Amino acid sequence: MHLGRKSSSNIAGAVQIDANNSILRDLDPSSGSSKSEDLRRDFSDILDEGQINIYSFQESAGKTRLKLAGGKFETVDYINANHVNMCRFWGRDDDGYEKFAGALAESLDAIKQKFRKAEAEKLEAKQAEEAQRREDLLNRLDYTERTVREAQVERTNYQATSMTWLWDLPEGRNPFEQWLLNNEALFWISGKPASGKSTLMAHISRDDKVLEFLRSTTERSWVVIRFFFDFRAGKNIFNSTEGLLRSLLLQLLQEIPDLTPLAPQSGRVRCGSDEKLSWNQRDLREMLNWTFTESPQNICLLIDGLDKYEGDMIELLDFFHELAAGGFDKICLASRPEPVISQNLSTCPGFRMEHVNFQGIARYVSTTLRRSVPSSSETERLKSISDDIARRAEGIFLWARFAIRELIEGFSEGDDLES
Repeated sequence: MHLGRKSSSNIAGAVQIDANNSILRDLDPSSGSSKSEDLRRDFSDILDEGQINIYSFQESAGKTRLKLAGGKFETVDYINANHVNMCRFWGRDDDGYEKFAGALAESLDAIKQKFRKAEAEKLEAKQAEEAQRREDLLNRLDYTERTVREAQVERTNYQATSMTWLWDLPEGRNPFEQWLLNNEALFWISGKPASGKSTLMAHISRDDKVLEFLRSTTERSWVVIRFFFDFRAGKNIFNSTEGLLRSLLLQLLQEIPDLTPLAPQSGRVRCGSDEKLSWNQRDLREMLNWTFTESPQNICLLIDGLDKYEGDMIELLDFFHELAAGGFDKICLASRPEPVISQNLSTCPGFRMEHVNFQGIARYVSTTLRRSVPSSSETERLKSISDDIARRAEGIFLWARFAIRELIEGFSEGDDLES
């Protein structure tokens, strides 16, 4: 197969090109150079790794009968001509042309299949990497007992029967319904302690009617996320800015998975595996703001127990105002009417719980008595008792609950309900 130095020199001279004597000398098997052997070994290694396939044509009218690569990864075919004429095709129907064209098409198809396979493997590896990155990020955002307060609220036994009053307010005088349909970003639900604010917020987060109203305003879909500050947690993470931001980010990325690989901060937010190590709040805020901006869906944010927040209240309220000013879709806040909160949110649409929840308390009383005291099912009598307790409760659900318990205990001991 080797031409040798003399033959190589003759060929170089015949085609009138300059020849590098050093290269020609290395190609001469008799020179003692290892270059030829190195090339042969490297080429053999490429073949062994399956990186190349060879399709060779040989003359069948001449005397050549050798294989270029010794048969390894090589397909050999023959053209019925000598080495001078085997590449001179007279037309598409030429036997040699058909063989060559078929081999070329087969080789190109093999290359395409190999490329598609490599691309599929690359995509699969990328998806696996993104899935792992997403799982790691969600795990780092989450924290122990993150939803304890929300779960506690959802277990209250008067939620299902007492919160439908939200949609029973007189037509044209329902500020919450109007807010869902207009362009206002902020809404504030205030009220006395134990007036049912948290229960109402939990109900809103699950009520399909809320989504129905929101969807009627835009063709885009909606995501509802929430956070419940926990009055029992003191200065724990449940009542901190870090806990709020991590919970909101976690819910958004769970609801909209496509945002995870795009989030610019998700790869560099600093957090240790130890839950006691704090995140960088500036990065968390930047990441949350970016997520709000890039979300393909509208977002409704529910924040309960704002007055339980352990931190700079003005700074937190400014954060919500910044979100609203930045085009954020809907933010519903619930809290007691603490002075600093009242002054800050006084211009926002909203309502006081004790001004609107009379029917909710009366309905809760009626349902509970009907279930616990069968003899109280007489309509007029039941309505009279329910309305009386609701008036005395003055908007406090918890007071009504204790009153009913005392009433039921007295009835079980022989007392008359109306006494």
